[in-house]
Amino acid sequence: MKDCFHTIKINQTNMTNVNNSYGESMRRAIERQPNIELNFLALDPESYFAAVRAEQIGKDVSEFRDELHTALYSLHETFGDYSNVEIRVYDDFPTQICFIVDDIIYNCVVSKYQQSRNNVLFKLDSSYPAIHTSFILHFTSVWRDINTTKKYAPRRFRTIAREK
Repeated sequence: MKDCFHTIKINQTNMTNVNNSYGESMRRAIERQPNIELNFLALDPESYFAAVRAEQIGKDVSEFRDELHTALYSLHETFGDYSNVEIRVYDDFPTQICFIVDDIIYNCVVSKYQQSRNNVLFKLDSSYPAIHTSFILHFTSVWRDINTTKKYAPRRFRTIAREK
């Protein structure tokens, strides 16, 4: 494994697994390598597609949206103070789940009734034909799409007054 990474780009519908499995090691990597660039791209919890995805995997829509919000907020809490980390959300059909670490791609298989974290994962490197257009260009296109993608801003938590 390389001692030094330059960029890590993560495209996930739900960042819960990223937080739980990789958050601390990515934070330590940034501490060791202050120039590393980290980009997180996740489904907007308020997207219509979040509701569709919740139904596909058999989760309550509001609970799933809350899980997405919580995961994004946790990412923000962990990485929000680093200038070389950006979290963006997209409001579009989730078409790809992958981790791009420099020129290595970890592609998670997406399926209708199961979260990708429970599916097969493929490791691909730049020697495969069309890697750039299939993954890197796709990530960049979604990342830069001003119509469907925006920088993440934590939602304001509020307490809803209940009748007594």
